[in-house]
Amino acid sequence: MPQQKTYLPAFDTWVSDFLGVHFRDEGCYDKAVLAAEMLQHSRAVSSSELIEMVRRANAMLALLPGYDHEG
Repeated sequence: MPQQKTYLPAFDTWVSDFLGVHFRDEGCYDKAVLAAEMLQHSRAVSSSELIEMVRRANAMLALLPGYDHEG
């Protein structure tokens, strides 16, 4: 059976604070990524967690209705 990845508490708090129902535009994406970078800089999350955080923020941005995926 595959082992489930466990994250530091700051990671889970970040998901709750930035990727919830209030994620509605590119500004929310910018705030989420900046907060993730600050958490990694303060060593509250690891580098691999930062990568996962940015990946999740990217996925949320791509799911927004009307988002221009071609830039």
